Amino acid sequence: CWWEGEHEGLTANKILRRRDMPLSRQQWLFGERSVNQGQWLRKEDACISQE
Repeated sequence: CWWEGEHEGLTANKILRRRDMPLSRQQWLFGERSVNQGQWLRKEDACISQE
């Protein structure tokens, strides 16, 4: 699964840095955001996407 930000109980195996957060649409400036990827430990844990 993958998630953004800190989540208790989830440990990231891989951290992806993406430059797709719009800062200014007039000047086409984009900021960086981090996406974490790791194991889904329990069904109760909320993940954005399962792999």
